[in-house]
Amino acid sequence: MLLFDFSSLVGIEIVPGLHEQAEEVIGKLVGKIGGKRPSLICGSILEENWADGDIIFANSTCFDESLMKAIAEKAVRLRPGSIIITFTKPLPEVCQTDETLSTGAGASPFKIIDKTSLKMSWGPATVYTHIRVGPDGDLGDTIPAKFNEWHRIAGSVSTSDALKTLGIDISVNSTIFAIDNNNTLDQQRRLIEDLQSSVVTPGTNNECILRFENHKKGHQAFIKYILHVPTDWNSTNYVHRPILVFLHGSSARGENLDSMRKYAIPLYADIMRSPNEVSHEDQSFVEQVTRSESVKCLLDNFIIISPLCPSGIEWKSEAMDKAVMTLVDYVCDRLSARRKVCFTGISMGGLGAYMISAKHADRVACAIPICGGGSPVFARLLKSSPM
Repeated sequence: MLLFDFSSLVGIEIVPGLHEQAEEVIGKLVGKIGGKRPSLICGSILEENWADGDIIFANSTCFDESLMKAIAEKAVRLRPGSIIITFTKPLPEVCQTDETLSTGAGASPFKIIDKTSLKMSWGPATVYTHIRVGPDGDLGDTIPAKFNEWHRIAGSVSTSDALKTLGIDISVNSTIFAIDNNNTLDQQRRLIEDLQSSVVTPGTNNECILRFENHKKGHQAFIKYILHVPTDWNSTNYVHRPILVFLHGSSARGENLDSMRKYAIPLYADIMRSPNEVSHEDQSFVEQVTRSESVKCLLDNFIIISPLCPSGIEWKSEAMDKAVMTLVDYVCDRLSARRKVCFTGISMGGLGAYMISAKHADRVACAIPICGGGSPVFARLLKSSPM
């Protein structure tokens, strides 16, 4: 939206932490792009007034049915011809009344004019573009033309090319974790040598790397991971240890395992082991984790594998599916007699936990996808697996 000449831009975010991140990101982008700076509001889309908007976008993948209905009821107040874009879910049918800008009782207030699947950083999303329909199907006299021009310009330039103009390069090979015979081989080997091949030290949350043969590509591959082993693990009590695989979200992708240590299970493990050494902006959160019986129970009983996904690729891909399951087999063979494991993950990792579990249902003890997507087609493969 920053690339187009709108008279005003407004963003609404209800979570204070995400609102602050948005302020930071906008500051950086406006510095690169120039142009009008958006006004960012920390509040609820249900309480703020956006009835004068021409184009409304709702990142609605995780919105429930009641929230989508409430948004639709507010969207009825938009001018005919206004555009409403939603992710994953279309706006539900709501009745128009004479009170909603005299739009005609009973008429359908929205018409879907475009439905497409686009690749997001966290996976694919179905994008619904609606237009606000007035009485007798009236679409207004200005907005559709504006939208067509905006759609034409946006569609003429690829996302990667647009980002390159801002100095951001997202062109990454989908097999980035593979070691190929090219001029980056020595650099990649040095990355591998920074990590030990396997580290099994009870009570620690160690950084590791597993190298394996990628027969399809004809070269060696590797996957980095953090391995947590319970404090009392030993060669006599390992047999029945459950194994948990945690898949991080898209923001933690890359080469550095430290990116995973900033949240969720890897962070909890670091806090429980050395609470005074963990740098966290909210000390009360650190204290809450150290007192948590649930976290203690998890870390005392589970062997936890937290693999790292490289940039430019997703957990659901064939390459990462192979890497994760090779790692699971490796850990099961050495640290536990259990062949079934638990899969969990957040956002892109939630989608990965769902998809990998579906593809390997015979290896799933349970699956706990968190705020992720996933095709319903795969659900039948998990009908016998605890979710």
